[in-house]
Amino acid sequence: MTVVETYLAAVAGRVEAAHELTVAAAAADEAASNSAVRDQAPVVGPHGALAAVPAMFFDDRFSVAQTDAFLAAVGEPRAGKARSSAVLEHEKLAYYVDMVETELTKAIALKSRSFFSTLSTIRELAALVEACNTKVALVRSVLGDASAQLRGSSLEVGALREQKLRAADLQTRLELLGEVQAAPELIEAALADGDYVAAQDFIESTRAVLGKELKGVRAVATMRFALDGYAAQLEDALGNEFALLLRKTLVAASSVSLPLSAGSDTEAQTRGVRVVLLSASRVGALARLPVVWRDELSAVLKMLVRSTVESRVTAVVDAMGDRPDFDASASILVHLKALDAPDYVSVLDGVFEVALNALRAAHGLVNVVDGMAAELGAERLVEEMQTSLADGAELVHSRAAKLLAVRAQTNAKLDFQRFVVLIQTVVSFIVASEVVVGRNCYGLRGPLLSQAKVFLSTLHDAKMTKLSILLENELWSRVDVPVHISHLVSSHDHKGTASDNDVAALDKLTLPACGVTYPTPCAYHLTSSSVLLFDMMQDYVSCVERLPALAPDAVSRLGLLLKHFNSRSCQLVLGAGAMHTAGLKAITAAHLAVAAQSLRALAHFLPILCERLAQLLTQKQAAVLGVLTEARQALLDHADEINAKIVAIMTDRFYFFMQGVQGAYDEAFSGAAGRANTGEISAPMAYMRKMVKSIVVLRKVLAPLLPPDELADIYSKLLDALERLVVKGAAALGTDTPRAREQLRVDIAFLLAKVDALPEGRFSGTLATFYQRQLVRRS
Repeated sequence: MTVVETYLAAVAGRVEAAHELTVAAAAADEAASNSAVRDQAPVVGPHGALAAVPAMFFDDRFSVAQTDAFLAAVGEPRAGKARSSAVLEHEKLAYYVDMVETELTKAIALKSRSFFSTLSTIRELAALVEACNTKVALVRSVLGDASAQLRGSSLEVGALREQKLRAADLQTRLELLGEVQAAPELIEAALADGDYVAAQDFIESTRAVLGKELKGVRAVATMRFALDGYAAQLEDALGNEFALLLRKTLVAASSVSLPLSAGSDTEAQTRGVRVVLLSASRVGALARLPVVWRDELSAVLKMLVRSTVESRVTAVVDAMGDRPDFDASASILVHLKALDAPDYVSVLDGVFEVALNALRAAHGLVNVVDGMAAELGAERLVEEMQTSLADGAELVHSRAAKLLAVRAQTNAKLDFQRFVVLIQTVVSFIVASEVVVGRNCYGLRGPLLSQAKVFLSTLHDAKMTKLSILLENELWSRVDVPVHISHLVSSHDHKGTASDNDVAALDKLTLPACGVTYPTPCAYHLTSSSVLLFDMMQDYVSCVERLPALAPDAVSRLGLLLKHFNSRSCQLVLGAGAMHTAGLKAITAAHLAVAAQSLRALAHFLPILCERLAQLLTQKQAAVLGVLTEARQALLDHADEINAKIVAIMTDRFYFFMQGVQGAYDEAFSGAAGRANTGEISAPMAYMRKMVKSIVVLRKVLAPLLPPDELADIYSKLLDALERLVVKGAAALGTDTPRAREQLRVDIAFLLAKVDALPEGRFSGTLATFYQRQLVRRS
């Protein structure tokens, strides 16, 4: 046993002895109390022998001098009886007093015995208490010694306990130190296995130990910097994992068009994205993912576009390797420029398909993140990913714009149908990509519109040049109208077309009725240049139909083409330029009539065309149709000028014939030969026959070429001019002799008869009046 244990046992024995003394004292006290109880007499009062004494005697206020007390003591007399004598009452009171005194003596004697018995017991108890006090003092002395020894032992125990705690703490810190030193290996193993949550747990727990249990330990002072490096490495690993999943998803989707949920690989990649997102949320690396998404998406899209162009162009190059004019060793850029239009469109189509599939796959990943946004609190991440997706689409559009720019000059020279195929391919991609990203993209729209405008400008310049060349060589004679021109015109009127097998060509171009200006269909003769112009107009209409963005520009250029045709034909026909350019000997009435018919055919067709174009143009764009209205009015004005030219030419011819009339009459009737000739005058003179012949021949020329109303209008103006000229000439003619007047009468009668035979018109009556008054009546 130790010293402390022996000391504690001795103290316990002494305490037990003191307890026994205390119990004995308590027992003695209890015995004394019981003895006093046993010796106690009955209590003085109105009980036992004192029951006969009135209770008033025991009241503290009792006094014999009080009447009430006295009466209560001796008792009041009963009714009808006399009061007792004073002796008896005195004896009664004396009895009561003696009795009380006797009982008091007994009680005092009893109390005296109890007092002395109790006093004896108290003395014994005092002796016991004194003995107990002596033993208690001894116990207290022993307890003081024990407390002193216990205090000394407590210090030793506290020291031992402190040593034990220090040893336990040292052991714990040594164990933690081992764990901390092993943490790098665990973190690296977790990173290698892709268990990013475990790696983050190791980093956080190690940091907690370093900041608390191992705080100030120099052996692991540099571990904090290593943990920071592992944390950065963890974020990089998460970013790289996210980038790798994105790359795999986009590359896999770009090869075939599949929805995101189709295929085990895609599902595995989707699950991987979810794991990365959860891990990034756990380690607090969500803020890094938008940057990784943006950079990797841009890099993958660039790579896909570049590789697709190279593979598609290489495939075409391999197929074209046998061509002697093809250099297979040239660069991709040179090959791209040298591709035929169908092959070039095929390359673009492949690039667009790959890019669209990649964008759709990326959009699917955005949807995956969006589905987890509420759980992870990553709404901002979804917004940034959607913005980067739209930027990725813009990137693809800018790359595609570069592909267009490479062949800008070649594309501008394509024929219309192939250019339309190219435009439709690009526009389809633009619309589809905008649907995927949910925003408008402008990286390709501007370059495409620019190239379309260049194409339209090139097309327009080519048509202007071609039309100018044809006009320079135009013979201004009627040509047959190809059937397809008639079909084009009919299609603009939304009516059925005849089969090409019905007729090889048409003599005239029949245009349908159009409004109040053309209430009935009209047929027109065309020149070769006007036939070409009708064919050219269809290309402009096709531009409006298939290239809506070019609609205003196409209509404006169509108006310029019409104005060019009108002005140049005016120069060649009215200005007689065709005599120099086409080698014509003269501009005849037939040339003029056919030219006017061509112009009126175009003027008739333009309202029909405007009605069709108004359905294709927006309300804002429809204002450009005013250029066609202006062109139509210019065509009609030019046609009227041509008809006026016909009248002017014939008028000049009549004037020429009338200039020699006076000389012919003088020679025939005023000279010697005239006076000698006395035969009957029955034939008109040569000048009149020539004028009538000119009128008749002109009708033969114009009647097959002009419609009746237009021919009638020309002849009305022509006959008015002829009538004024003949009346003026006849009035100024010197016809002094009867034969001269007779000859003039025959000439005018011949003219009137021939003109009356024409179905297109009559004289106004001035010449007939002159004939009646000046010639018939005077003869």
